[in-house]
Amino acid sequence: PNSYTFIKNKRLKINSAKPLHPEFFIDKIEIYKQLIDLYKPKQRENGQVMVNESKYGILVKTKDHPILIESGQIEGNNISDGMILCKQSRIENDYILGT
Repeated sequence: PNSYTFIKNKRLKINSAKPLHPEFFIDKIEIYKQLIDLYKPKQRENGQVMVNESKYGILVKTKDHPILIESGQIEGNNISDGMILCKQSRIENDYILGT
């Protein structure tokens, strides 16, 4: 099964993602701490990009825990890791995915 959303009218197929929660970063707790430090808590909508400046991927607000999109494929491009995906997407923090 595939997960996908849209960025600027192009489909983003999500290949790898995980919730930003300590239990999913047991072997990478330093990465977890860096990601937590990157975003500032504020009111956001579900699907809103919290951080798109990370070498680890795109951090997106959800109802429970933010999700880190670690790899994906934007329509017309190859599958990319998080850092390349951030650059390819050309979206700003606070952009709402699916639009």
